[in-house]
Amino acid sequence: MNLGEWNDRYRSREEIDDHPAAVLVDAARDLVPGRALDLACGAGRNAIWLARRGWEVVAIDGAEEAIPLFAEAKRVVRRGGSVVATARMSGTYAIAPGEMHGWFEDFEIVHEREGEIAEIVARKPDHFIHSNTR
Repeated sequence: MNLGEWNDRYRSREEIDDHPAAVLVDAARDLVPGRALDLACGAGRNAIWLARRGWEVVAIDGAEEAIPLFAEAKRVVRRGGSVVATARMSGTYAIAPGEMHGWFEDFEIVHEREGEIAEIVARKPDHFIHSNTR
């Protein structure tokens, strides 16, 4: 699906899920609100859920081509902070089996699951040293 088609889909509200991802709710439910970055946010369902709970959220979307979002998420998250990510495992912007785990192998994996949607909660260690290998 190209950006124009995504925009048409969001404009018509076709098949737009307004509920936050369960993995996000589980991961953030007991956290003290802070700052969050929602990459590839779509219609903003996760960003809205966080903002309503006192989080300061930056939500970004609109890329026509796949962007190395996981590398940027790893770079900008603070030591001790967490990345909560979901990605489709089929379709135009799909990730491969094991790909998300590979991106976060130097983080503490708190939760991960693969199916139609891959999901991960990964915490950046306090002693994290940035690696350029991924």
